[in-house]
Amino acid sequence: SDLKINVGKTKTMVFNHSDVESYPTTLATLNSIPIENVQKFRYLGSEICYNQPRTGDAELQLRMRYADGQFSKHRSKFANQNISLKTRVLLFNSLVRSRLVYGAQTWTLSKRQINQLDSFYTSRLRRLVKNGYKRKEIKNKNENNPNNNNNFALHYSNNDILRICRCEKLSDFNFRLQTAYLGHIARTNNNNPAKQLLFNEILINKKIIICLDSLERSEEHTSELQSH
Repeated sequence: SDLKINVGKTKTMVFNHSDVESYPTTLATLNSIPIENVQKFRYLGSEICYNQPRTGDAELQLRMRYADGQFSKHRSKFANQNISLKTRVLLFNSLVRSRLVYGAQTWTLSKRQINQLDSFYTSRLRRLVKNGYKRKEIKNKNENNPNNNNNFALHYSNNDILRICRCEKLSDFNFRLQTAYLGHIARTNNNNPAKQLLFNEILINKKIIICLDSLERSEEHTSELQSH
């Protein structure tokens, strides 16, 4: 056979290993050459860590770095107020958001991670809006009061930024991506390994039911945003 395995490019990984200090450096050999057992590996653009079997913080940090790289590369266009906000938002979602949600169809996120991504996305959108970081004017401001936390309040809330840019929360966008992917897998042949894994020993999956029931609601919400 002409198929050959490149030992240098072949890696193994042990998920949920209890102790990083005792993490094995190799598990197997190929042609008497040890195969490296790694703690972190980048596969198809995704960062996989041995102690983060689900969607880990390392993967999300990588996605945000890539998105920030694209934002910095095109910063002059995003900040150009002579270009309409609608056009800049379309460009932003095409270049920046696409990097941020790469592979999001298979993400399993905690509430903290969802909030982190929503905050990141909105903060970058805020830079597109004129006076997006303008502070709110406070009447009867008491500068001697150390407990006055309103000194740093922004004029536009996160919801205001989304409304001005006519965008949805990133978590809602991710939900639509996952629902569409779920529908795609459900429509494939029953012999599809991905479908078998998804529905393995599950007669009624509550999460799937919630996704399918909410699909129509998400589509209606998107239509409303586009019609405004």
